[in-house]
Amino acid sequence: MKIEKIIIPYYNVENILSKEIIFGKEISNGKYVIENIPLYTKNLALGDILLAERLDDGKLYFEDLLETSENSTVRVIFFNYDETIVLNFLKEMEKCGVNWVGFIGGSYYSMNINKELDYKPIKNFLEQNRGIIDYEEACLSDKHKSDLL
Repeated sequence: MKIEKIIIPYYNVENILSKEIIFGKEISNGKYVIENIPLYTKNLALGDILLAERLDDGKLYFEDLLETSENSTVRVIFFNYDETIVLNFLKEMEKCGVNWVGFIGGSYYSMNINKELDYKPIKNFLEQNRGIIDYEEACLSDKHKSDLL
């Protein structure tokens, strides 16, 4: 199956309607699995299954979330960009098994927490770094919520 762009509308931090383009692999008629880590959209994670519709303009638009992957998406922003600090932080996240996307040289990153990972030590690491980052659990799976209990 081929990978296609899917447009997902969302409201940005200024409450302005925006759009994010994610990549999805069609698994059946109109159903797509998310193939990349969402950067801005809330409540979606890598591996989730979506319903998308192709409109008259020929583009695919998000319609509904059909099935969660139980992965989670956490967004991280650094208060001040310092290459050494950012790279060390990202390396520590990778050691925990977390993969990420972002713009090298930038202060904003989106992290995928695989469903197989225990979220508690990751959350503890995020909390320990509150002096240099802020983070948002943009999509926290039920599995990862239960890790915190």
